[in-house]
Amino acid sequence: MKRPLRTIVYGITHEHAFGKLATLRRMSDTFELVGVVDDRATATRPNFADHPIDPAGLPLITPEEALAKGGCDLALIETTNADLLSVAAQFIERGV
Repeated sequence: MKRPLRTIVYGITHEHAFGKLATLRRMSDTFELVGVVDDRATATRPNFADHPIDPAGLPLITPEEALAKGGCDLALIETTNADLLSVAAQFIERGV
């Protein structure tokens, strides 16, 4: 049996974040959620910070912890559009 993909969700202020988190929770056999960065305090531009994301049971981590976490297979970037590329580039530099 294949192991689940170790996954980080960086950001919850993009309009798709709510749906992606819900899907990851339902598909725990495929995705192991190892960290979620709550970017509501640092998000730029208009964002969807008021979406009803329930942090209960989510492994909340800091941006620094997300970038330093080893062994991750996948990072889903769910920041505001203005921050997407700069955050994604940091993961790409680390081979994620």
